[in-house]
Amino acid sequence: GAVAMRVDPAARQVHLHGGQVLPYDKLVLATGASSTAPDPTFMKRPNAFVLRSAEDAQAMRYYVSRAKAKRAVVVGGGVLGVEAADALHHLGLKVTLLQRADRLMNQQLDAGGAAKLQGYLESIGIQVVTGVSVARYEGEPVLRQAQLAHGPRVRGDLFVAALGIQANSFLGEQAGLALGDNGIKVDAYMRTSD
Repeated sequence: GAVAMRVDPAARQVHLHGGQVLPYDKLVLATGASSTAPDPTFMKRPNAFVLRSAEDAQAMRYYVSRAKAKRAVVVGGGVLGVEAADALHHLGLKVTLLQRADRLMNQQLDAGGAAKLQGYLESIGIQVVTGVSVARYEGEPVLRQAQLAHGPRVRGDLFVAALGIQANSFLGEQAGLALGDNGIKVDAYMRTSD
């Protein structure tokens, strides 16, 4: 239950929430990652979710039940997006899966595999749209639709962003460690700039 709040490399100490200080000889930073939200206001809506943890999945399931949601829009056709679309379909929702790339799971599947996956999803009733991006989300206080960059709108009662992850690099940043595009920068031996 301890939360690291600050690292002091000069003193070789980790400061915990609550005031406790832990000394170290060597420190391993395993800070994980957070889901990427489409924009800063997305998560402020009660029907907008990201999928990263079991708690996220439970929150979506609870919302579907409580709000009697009928239509879901999943943005992101990677592994988590496909899993979210399938799970929401099994909850009885009409699902539209939007993917920016030209095929589903473009990081994992070749064109033939992605075509088979898309065919399967469409055969069970999930609408798959590839090669599209969302220009903006509309609706207050709940989201009502995603305006696609090429014109049409996709309506939904529930919106899920499965857009990848961002490294949790706060501790490294405040400790003055060098950062890269994907979090705390390390060398071939996984050593930081300290």
